[in-house]
Amino acid sequence: MYLLYSVLIVAFFAVMSPYLAYQAVRYRKYVRSLPQRLGYLPLSFNLDGDESIWIHAVSVGEVLTARALLPELRTRYPRLRVFLSTTTMTGQEIARNNLQYVDAVFYFPFDLGFIVNRTLALVRPRLFIMMETEIWPNLLRACRRAGVKTMLVNGRISSRSYPRYRLARPFFRRVLGDVDRFCMQGDESARRIVDIGADPSRVAVTGNPLWRNRSASRATCVLLPQPSSPSSVISLPWCFKEFSRELG
Repeated sequence: MYLLYSVLIVAFFAVMSPYLAYQAVRYRKYVRSLPQRLGYLPLSFNLDGDESIWIHAVSVGEVLTARALLPELRTRYPRLRVFLSTTTMTGQEIARNNLQYVDAVFYFPFDLGFIVNRTLALVRPRLFIMMETEIWPNLLRACRRAGVKTMLVNGRISSRSYPRYRLARPFFRRVLGDVDRFCMQGDESARRIVDIGADPSRVAVTGNPLWRNRSASRATCVLLPQPSSPSSVISLPWCFKEFSRELG
């Protein structure tokens, strides 16, 4: 299934290449970001090879939500650098100009094995955080093999995307098995991701850290109830605290 997924990515870019080439020539889109999307980060990026926390936020909305997590991460893991990637150019601009506590910003790599492995070797994450529902199978598998902890924060499964995920449930069950913690926006999204294949013991409901008091340290986190125990309410930093011993 992973091979088929990778073949589909290559086929997609082959089909889209004329349009992307036109955008690059006509509007200079994607030209500067292409090396980073291929896993070639600037020479100055993490020059000392420090271990890090890697946050991925697709665009502006996810970047602003990630901003609520940064003070907690910086306080809890002071020896780890914090890097943030985006997919869109607008997200990149906002991240570069409006975020504190971030050591560097770069473009998210294409989700092909040899590319994500190259990026992981440069970023050297101990923890990879995906904002909302950015599920990238090859990257998550590479993280598991490299011993990188992974977390989905502010996750949501919309009613529109839910049926599509269910169609590929056998594949996504394997993919979601590579994620260590799912912090979901609401009960329905939490139940949907469990139905798709996530381990219920790894799923929690946190709400949106951007909306809840504008502070990750005040947000609440409701664990999904287990058959033999009631649900419990804990603070969102618990989602990070459980990794503290391993991350240092």
